[in-house]
Amino acid sequence: MGGGGSTRFTWPPVAPGNDDHQPSSPNDSVAQAPFTLDDLLTRPAPGRVARAVREVERVWLGFGARGVGDRLRDTGWAPPPACWRCGGLVGPHETDGEGCAACRTTRVPWDRFVRLGVYEGVLREAVLDLKLSSWRRIGAELGAMMGRRLVIELGRAGVAREEVVLVPIPTTHRRRLSRGVDHTLVLARAAARIAGVPFARALTRAHRPRQTTLSATDRASNVRNTFGYLPDTAGDPGLVVVIDDVRTTGATLRAACRAVGAGGVPRERIWACVAAVSETRRTGGDQGVKIPPPDARERGCRD
Repeated sequence: MGGGGSTRFTWPPVAPGNDDHQPSSPNDSVAQAPFTLDDLLTRPAPGRVARAVREVERVWLGFGARGVGDRLRDTGWAPPPACWRCGGLVGPHETDGEGCAACRTTRVPWDRFVRLGVYEGVLREAVLDLKLSSWRRIGAELGAMMGRRLVIELGRAGVAREEVVLVPIPTTHRRRLSRGVDHTLVLARAAARIAGVPFARALTRAHRPRQTTLSATDRASNVRNTFGYLPDTAGDPGLVVVIDDVRTTGATLRAACRAVGAGGVPRERIWACVAAVSETRRTGGDQGVKIPPPDARERGCRD
């Protein structure tokens, strides 16, 4: 995939308007430059009349499929500060050019990690609505938020969107038939539309036991050699953004990004992007992570 016009992909990335052509700092992350919920949404907050109508629909008519944005606004949700390298929760000044304390000494198969928030509350419910109820509208809205977040991060890194391709981590054909939806494909399509970049189904996946049935250690071995990368499908992008819904131990996301790397894409040109991160982990590696058992709704759901 070639660059459009006179815009060319450069790495390390160059901040827009920087005449000295110095790479932008990885500290231009969410922890140092916070953004708001409205930055992630594609439509403005509803007015008083619209809110009243929706409340009548919810209470009297039983309409429960409210948009992700409306539900997040109702809870007062704000994007939590995250490490630019691993996506973990951080406080002020807890990240630097090497990441945060949880990932600074750990190798990761991507250059930057982008996410919306923590896998809890409304974000968790939205992911489950997409996976278990096949509510593509919910998935499209969630994916649109991911697209807006990517636009923010690409701008901070000085990466031209013409050089970016989104690659969703696929579900297997067997699970797609049982669920009725390829949830990461829904997310990637919506994110690509909002970000103004293409997406490519460039990852293949062999069927394996569900990750949710395994320990953290077994999850890593379960996804080893599971993914393949089709470089001809993705073209020759300057940056591959691997899309997933939730990062728990990180085993699936790491395996997918490693497959992209094995397909010839340098680590410096791979990003990871997810809707939510499970904060049951606070270590940069996959080992020794205590994973709580899924609740009744999640059981048998997570890949």
